[in-house]
Amino acid sequence: MRNAAEYWKDGQVVEVASKDLVGTAKPYLISPGCALEAYPNGGSTLYKERDANYISFAAVLVKSRFLDDAEQDIFKQPVTWKDATQAILGASSSTRANLESTIASRPTFNSPEEDARP
Repeated sequence: MRNAAEYWKDGQVVEVASKDLVGTAKPYLISPGCALEAYPNGGSTLYKERDANYISFAAVLVKSRFLDDAEQDIFKQPVTWKDATQAILGASSSTRANLESTIASRPTFNSPEEDARP
């Protein structure tokens, strides 16, 4: 907590002196019964562009059931990645071509620009 911090908020860079850092802590709820306090850490402004698509990508994983926390029968025994992917997606086979076409037919990003990103 000896370092100053800077981060983006409402389209502006906010700078926090090290002496003021602890006073900026905010509750960060992870799940019921698990709350942390979060505060800015160092210079995070450079991550704005790099992580700009993270939430959209995570939403696609959720819609595709990759982040479903329900128990999956497929994982009750050792399984290959392609067979697990087939089961999660409900694909007709675990061939690369079939998995790719199944994924491509699923929910996409919120805009054509996000969908086209590598």
